[in-house]
Amino acid sequence: MRTSGLRPRGGKRLGAVLATVALLVGAAAPSAASAAEEDLSPYTIWFNNFESGRLAPWAPSGGSVTMERQTIPESIGLSHATSMRVAGRSATGEGAALPLADYLTAGERSTISVWTRLHPGTPATTVRVGVEQGGTVVPVASGAATADGWIEIVGDYTPAAGAELGRLLITADAADAGFWVDDTLLTGYAPRTVVIDDSTPLKSTLPFPIGAAGDSRIAAGSGEPTLSTHFNSVSAENHMKPEAWYNADGSFVSTNPQADSLADWAVENDGRVFGHVLLWHSQIPAWFFRETAGDNTSRELTNSDADKAILTERIRTHIDNVAEYFADRYGPYGSAGNPMKAWEVVNEVINDGQNPQLRNSRFFQILGEEFIDIAFHAADESFNETYAAEGVDHPVELFINEYGTEGGASATSKLQRYYDLVVRLLERDVPITGVGHQFHTTMASLNLANMEAALEKFAGLGLVHAVTEFDIAIGTVTERNLIRQGHITAQAFDIFKEFHAGPETMYSVTVWGLRDMGSWRYYDGAPLLFDDYFNGKWAYRGAAGLSIPAEPRAMNAFGGTVELTEDAVTDVAWDQLAPTPIADRHAFGLRWSPEHVTALVEIADTDADATDAVTFTLGGDTYTVGRDGGGDIDAVVGETTDGWRLVAHVPAAGLVEGDIVRFDVAVDDGDAVLGWNDAGVLGEVTLREPLSFAAITEIANAPTIDGDIDAAWADAVGIATGKQIDGTDSASADVRLAWNGDGDTLFLLAEVQDDVIDTSAGAAHERDSIEVFLDLGNRKNGTYLATDMQLRINAAGELSFGSGDAAAQQARVTSAVQVVDGGYVVEAAISLLDAGGAESLHGFDVQVNDARDGARVGVRNWADPTGSSWNNTSRWGVIQLAVDEGDVAPTPEPTPDPEPTPDPEPTTPAPVPGDGGSDDDDAASGGTGGNDGDGALAVTGLAGSFLLPLLAGGALLAAGGAFVVRGIRRSRAGLS
Repeated sequence: MRTSGLRPRGGKRLGAVLATVALLVGAAAPSAASAAEEDLSPYTIWFNNFESGRLAPWAPSGGSVTMERQTIPESIGLSHATSMRVAGRSATGEGAALPLADYLTAGERSTISVWTRLHPGTPATTVRVGVEQGGTVVPVASGAATADGWIEIVGDYTPAAGAELGRLLITADAADAGFWVDDTLLTGYAPRTVVIDDSTPLKSTLPFPIGAAGDSRIAAGSGEPTLSTHFNSVSAENHMKPEAWYNADGSFVSTNPQADSLADWAVENDGRVFGHVLLWHSQIPAWFFRETAGDNTSRELTNSDADKAILTERIRTHIDNVAEYFADRYGPYGSAGNPMKAWEVVNEVINDGQNPQLRNSRFFQILGEEFIDIAFHAADESFNETYAAEGVDHPVELFINEYGTEGGASATSKLQRYYDLVVRLLERDVPITGVGHQFHTTMASLNLANMEAALEKFAGLGLVHAVTEFDIAIGTVTERNLIRQGHITAQAFDIFKEFHAGPETMYSVTVWGLRDMGSWRYYDGAPLLFDDYFNGKWAYRGAAGLSIPAEPRAMNAFGGTVELTEDAVTDVAWDQLAPTPIADRHAFGLRWSPEHVTALVEIADTDADATDAVTFTLGGDTYTVGRDGGGDIDAVVGETTDGWRLVAHVPAAGLVEGDIVRFDVAVDDGDAVLGWNDAGVLGEVTLREPLSFAAITEIANAPTIDGDIDAAWADAVGIATGKQIDGTDSASADVRLAWNGDGDTLFLLAEVQDDVIDTSAGAAHERDSIEVFLDLGNRKNGTYLATDMQLRINAAGELSFGSGDAAAQQARVTSAVQVVDGGYVVEAAISLLDAGGAESLHGFDVQVNDARDGARVGVRNWADPTGSSWNNTSRWGVIQLAVDEGDVAPTPEPTPDPEPTPDPEPTTPAPVPGDGGSDDDDAASGGTGGNDGDGALAVTGLAGSFLLPLLAGGALLAAGGAFVVRGIRRSRAGLS
């Protein structure tokens, strides 16, 4: 049963995860039973496994202490590749320190967990965990550590009220003891709000075995109940790779307790082991490819016949030793006591890109492709003959394994080269019996059709098939993304089940880890089926074919407010937003401030009824406002020819930029209640920076586009590239914008301040240049539509473009560049096609790329603080072709802390105009968009779109326009 709760406090930036986000995957407490008694659910405050590439915020505690990230041999490592090494201690109080002030709150209980192991040869000692508080060190927990294995030290800690909170300290009683630290976890507790039923055993819902990868902690530790309940197969994530089988002196180990633990679990639970992996180019001892001469000198093996013979023998010996190891402990293969049923013989031998050769590993350099044949023949001989049970034919399936096969099936794809290799192996009578696909994917990049094509590619070859390392990383961990992950997982497992139901056999599916915290892709976002505390996620229910709630919708809300005056329903602030649809009839828009969310709702309902109302839900609070303006919160209401409009302040407290708030709005029109989300589901609104906006001056005469600044520019409105996106104090530009005549052209003048002009880089974006981003009609679709433009003009006058038809875009642009003292001047005229005209609004941004020595060293722009304008239109600013001379509305500086939440990448390519009108965040279904569901309805002449009949019926107030309809020219006096 998974539960999650609301974070009791928010707004703190954390080192590894946001507490407000990680909370959404919390559940059963890792320690003290009091959490259950208080009906609290654990959530991850902070977790660190040192796989992110840095040590910070850890620091030495003690002048002589040294710390480093260190790759540890699999035979002694805890998990994955890297742990933190602590050495150079000279006093008992010295060790590793982690600042806690940003993570813990006075009076709130937390659980601290640390894994540690002493360095080889270090005598046993006690390792202690404590917290600095008010000038003293408060003991939390301790454990008897040795050099023979890892121990977990875990204890509860509640900061005292009013005490100054210092650092978490990890020390040892022996003053000179060195130790490793890994998998440090701070757990908090909060009230339960969401419950996920994970009582159905996953293995009981599938027609093929389901496996999980890990180590002894999932087979005999805290993960064992989850593994035993839901899985019937297991793989060693690291501890059966070649490196795990050898001591430091190169001798084969006498015991591999991590591997034994997994095999023991399989025997005790009527499961099986899928071996990973006999040969791999990584995590293999260096001596495997070296030869030591009689004089004790060492050399690298070459591709000479003699050295080929040496490596061939080592491959055979290694594989035979592994086979003998398990046969000695569990009996012959194929016997009742031996759980080893399959092995990956070779792993990841195909090159990335379009290189037709195999990976240039040391195996390939010395033996060529033949090393694969050698390995399979050796495995077949050892597992299926020498150590096989008498009378049992071929007890162990032998797989090849590869990643990236879901990348497409073109003639030059990795999938095609993988297929061609397998065919060659079969033609040479190599005893391969299975094909493995890793399927490490992300929600942003996963193409389910390509995944299906990867399986189908090998149909008819007489082999069994396996998904060997399945996971789906979701990026930012929100409830919406977790639900989406559940739906995508369901679709993936439907593909696996359908494939298995056909003539081919799905040997098994293995999920690459048991819980999110144990995944090597933890920092990519909650990739597995169970959360940090072994509770089933929506992804578990998707794999099991169980029900999952509808995916919450999502949108961005720009900062700002609209005062509740009689003009609120026609305020210009609403013109600047793309509308978010409610079902197929109504629409709304949002702004936010620290104290409230301001909502405009446009209701298409001409039949006034006493029950007409709008209901807002923000967090756990619900407010209703009637058509007469009365209700739970202050609001302004205005009637329209097609219905009515409402502007309300929905109460909140302490909102800050970057927060994700749970929100819904529903309209009761007397006939039906229609909501932004399905009933009972709250959408996610991400609070963004104030919207950059400029009212563009109409000038009397069009400028001549020649690079000279003529008099026509004197009255043009100016904006500046004031946001430093990359680099420091890089080149910037003063930009002027104007329009003239019918308003079908936008004129731009950029005076770039850049002391050193450099256009030498090979890549266009690495040269000194400006980039203009233009979203006709301000659709804010997220992914680029056909009328969206990324135009780049460099200091040499060369043009280049981003997405879309470059030739068509170039036909819309006239430009000129002149290099001047201290920089260069860019002048351009850009056609607005049929979307221009007085009062039209357009998404817009301008960027300056600064180059030095053939590389880009800085980026500055006007609007989008993420630097993602090249692939996402949702955070661009807005310009309006003003009828009267106007000034630029001031753009507040972006809030520096917390950093803006990145927009997830789209899951599918952008649609062409006319493909949709939903805001389900699936770009293939059209409309909203944004790649994080910004709610921008793509209205481009779609038949049946809810906004078109609204507008055609005169739904806008006579006093002026409200929402922007792309491609429809309109003014404050109404539509034209």
